[in-house]
Amino acid sequence: MRTVKKIAEGVAGWLLYEFHCMNADMFDEKYLTQPIGNILKAKYGNRVDAEYNHPILNQGKKGRGRPPQIDLVIKDNQNQMIAAVESKWYGDSAVSIKDIMWDLVRLEIVRHQYGIPCFFVMGGMKKRLNNLFTSKTFLEPNTKGEDRPLLTTENHGRNFFVFTNPSSKRNQLIKDKFEQYPDLMIPEKISVQNPSYYPRVGRNADHQVFAWEVLSNNSVPRFNARRSKIYK
Repeated sequence: MRTVKKIAEGVAGWLLYEFHCMNADMFDEKYLTQPIGNILKAKYGNRVDAEYNHPILNQGKKGRGRPPQIDLVIKDNQNQMIAAVESKWYGDSAVSIKDIMWDLVRLEIVRHQYGIPCFFVMGGMKKRLNNLFTSKTFLEPNTKGEDRPLLTTENHGRNFFVFTNPSSKRNQLIKDKFEQYPDLMIPEKISVQNPSYYPRVGRNADHQVFAWEVLSNNSVPRFNARRSKIYK
């Protein structure tokens, strides 16, 4: 079974259990750490670290403030990272397109440098997630009216996001992040494997979980977004 399927089914099942324990008001990104960590620990290693300082972004960050962190990493017996996860929870506050884009960057650069599996997980009520996935900002049609979804939400279709040809809106959303990391090299495009999600059908109020594995292709050129004319 694919790891993303284990994550989607396992976390969704855990949310249903917690919902019936009257804990739904506690659901957030941090609350997802336990089930995701347990699933990945069983597959990859025996230690889970939450809010782990990002090994790459902390080298080049400009300015003050909290160090950039990865939501969850799995380590082996030698204390080496062997898997990384970023998660988002769509609760009373919507998940922003900007945060999704930045999480994909954060995971891809870890995958590129360390070669470890990296996963992006998103959960929330089915109705809320569907509203996000069908929103104009998520689909961002091109001049021909063709949708360019930020992430594929089915087992077919577009499964990459291009940084060298962004829409003007997506450009404005992400450019301030690149300004904080003037030496950061990113790929011209980020690809993800087709997702797994669970439950596949259900009521609008049911809690649903999507999981994607973020890939890194060495054949894809990399560039400095901060110094590129695209993000000026």
